[in-house]
Amino acid sequence: MRQSPATPDELARAILDGRPIDWANVESTADPTAQAIIRQLRLVAAVAGVHRDQAVRPRWGHLEILEPIGHGASGVVYRAWDSRLDREVALKIRAFDAATDGPPTSSVIQEGRLLARVRHPNVVTVHGAEVIGDEIGVWMELVRGRTLEALLRQGHVFDADEVAAIGLELCGAVAAVHAAGLLHRDIKAQNAMRADNGHIVLMDLGTGRDRGDVEASDLAGTPLYLAPEVLRGEPATVQSDLYSLGVLLYRLATRSYPVRGETVAAIRDAHEREQRVVLRSARPDLGPLAVVIDRAIHTNVDRRYASADALATDLRALTTPAAASPPRIALLTVLGIAAIGLGGWWIAGRAAAGRHAVDTAAGRRAVVVMPFKEVGAAGESSDLAAGVTVALQQELTRIGGLDVRSQGSSRQFAGTAPSVVEAGRLAGVDLAVVGTVQQTGSSLRVSPQLIQISTDTPIWSDTVTRQLRAPADLFAAIDEITRSIGNRVRLTMRAGRQEPLPDLPTWAQFVEALRLQSRRGPDNVRATEIFQSIVERQPDFAPAWAGLAGVYGERAFSYPSVGGFAIAPAEAFQRIAPAAAKAMVLDGSLPEAHAARGHAHALAGEWEQAEAAFRRALELDPGATTISSDFVITTLMPTARLNEALNVLHLALRRDPLSADAVRVLAYVQLSSGQYDATLENCQRALDLSLQLTYAQEFCMRARVLKGDVADAIAFFETRGEGGEGWLGYAYASAGRRADAEALLKKVEGVPNRQALIYAGLRDASRTMDAIEKMAGVNVIRAASWLTYPEFHFLRDHPLAAEFRLRHRLPPPR
Repeated sequence: MRQSPATPDELARAILDGRPIDWANVESTADPTAQAIIRQLRLVAAVAGVHRDQAVRPRWGHLEILEPIGHGASGVVYRAWDSRLDREVALKIRAFDAATDGPPTSSVIQEGRLLARVRHPNVVTVHGAEVIGDEIGVWMELVRGRTLEALLRQGHVFDADEVAAIGLELCGAVAAVHAAGLLHRDIKAQNAMRADNGHIVLMDLGTGRDRGDVEASDLAGTPLYLAPEVLRGEPATVQSDLYSLGVLLYRLATRSYPVRGETVAAIRDAHEREQRVVLRSARPDLGPLAVVIDRAIHTNVDRRYASADALATDLRALTTPAAASPPRIALLTVLGIAAIGLGGWWIAGRAAAGRHAVDTAAGRRAVVVMPFKEVGAAGESSDLAAGVTVALQQELTRIGGLDVRSQGSSRQFAGTAPSVVEAGRLAGVDLAVVGTVQQTGSSLRVSPQLIQISTDTPIWSDTVTRQLRAPADLFAAIDEITRSIGNRVRLTMRAGRQEPLPDLPTWAQFVEALRLQSRRGPDNVRATEIFQSIVERQPDFAPAWAGLAGVYGERAFSYPSVGGFAIAPAEAFQRIAPAAAKAMVLDGSLPEAHAARGHAHALAGEWEQAEAAFRRALELDPGATTISSDFVITTLMPTARLNEALNVLHLALRRDPLSADAVRVLAYVQLSSGQYDATLENCQRALDLSLQLTYAQEFCMRARVLKGDVADAIAFFETRGEGGEGWLGYAYASAGRRADAEALLKKVEGVPNRQALIYAGLRDASRTMDAIEKMAGVNVIRAASWLTYPEFHFLRDHPLAAEFRLRHRLPPPR
């Protein structure tokens, strides 16, 4: 290998002699005190080279040299005329060194072959390559424009949209390079040009190498752009090219670099010490783009994007209207996840603003994820298999144009083992994902299949293996599977997760809290405790704050006499708004945070603000059936908007036909609408879906009383004991057992909600409204809701009821 001049004097003599100088090597090994002198000498060398070349180079082979247009350590670039092609070209010439380049003919032919493999609008087109004397020349398409580095140096400021758009074009270029079986190895702002027509073109494959050359570990490229593993001497990979591309985007956004240093050794040391400037701290205004770039330049190779196409998917989501929301967090675990219905909760990529349910016949596809099975497990499911199932179901919601059935649907098939075709038809989908998982030590193996329901045949399958070291490792496997499914159904993914991630035990606890919260009622106590413990340990974990606000909202809506809650409704009311606000500050894209704000507004009687908050939550996640249910219960029902409530629930069930919670709340609204047969049907359907649902049986029995079938209802409420006296008293009164009803009034003295029911059964309007007023003194939203109950319809046009609605800003019944 040619020895580069080492001292300033030697460099000066080499410049005068016209000898080539490896400036990158010189700068990386020089004493820091000599750096300024070396930079000046390099500038002198460039000027001298230009003048020398202008004076002595009229032709090179069949190419007529017109003028030099660039100069660097790897050679000189000229504007030239190709008489054979009858066009101007860019000609790059570099000296040939037999000691490093090998046989001249094979070397240049190999380089030409590498370059000629790539055909893409964003990659410069190579026309030919040749060796003449002791020089190698490659001539290519002449792109008129300025490099991105030149634009930076000229003061151009790149905003987030421009950076994302440039990144998207470069992803296409890099993907083409990789598809040709090559690695670029020198992606940087100097090698990417903005043509005069605005097109971005990737240049200079001079350091490119065949991807199959895994033994190569020579240090090539510009150190500030090199991935840390390459600086350590490991071979370049697809992920190291993506790291360089990420650094390029970082530079466009900040005019700087994530890791800085004057020499290769200093840069390597900065990587080892993790002395990095996170983009979100350098440019907090970039929003979701910062998350994407930070992932591209992650120090952990496995945490980076798996391909240029994967990076392009997230960038594309930021440059289209479908990406109105930031990338969502995807938190996954391999421990402690039960096969639960999360009700369309917040995991991974539900930033689908404006997405509406459309029949699959209108061009959309619909999919259900069947519970995965663990190979070698005692049963058909396990914590690990359930975790993969939940994770994949949530990640699939990132595919635009794909309607994904929530866990409220897919969990119905856990342990029941229906055929895939039967499950698909029950869920109303045309696709189903089935699969197995296997864990051996720290190695995870996931083998999914995509099944076409109409033909009961697999249309895609794969096996993905990952080493499990953190939640992100499982996410990487699920992300790869999701992208493959998206490609198979020819649909595009939106942006993915964002930091921070909780540790595995915290995530397992969080999932358990969600499971308890989804059941409503008495399980609220434990859910509240878990959410509270999580935010105390990790106060920057926004979803736990949103979950905490949600359980506070449920408690604040209840009446003090209702048991099974950790705190009193008044205290919950005081806590819900701060918890929701905290979640919003940490992550304003959380639908649950907006829903919690809706709860708080409704409890304060601020109905318009409540509706706006819930509708925003549903824009962010149209498939969140629990949010639809909460919207109905807290806002639409108290304001007697029953028809709107029915529409919201029917739409929710189109997206999630097996959601037990949505079916139960539908029965609740149908009951108040006088649709008693439909109430009975949906109560039973809800119980068939989940025997653990709170209140579903109560709705059934109330419908029977209102239909005149009182006997079974009385028997049911008599077994309820304390807490069931109000409904029992109403049933007694409806059956003509007035004395029994009045006797119960003595047992519920001081409990106005139960008194109101018994007085309503006795048709005592004055004392019923007096009890309702006392209820409102404790919980106005609960009292307002009760006025919509069919048991109180006799008060519909009563002056006392009209006065109550006016005082609490409630609309008249419709």
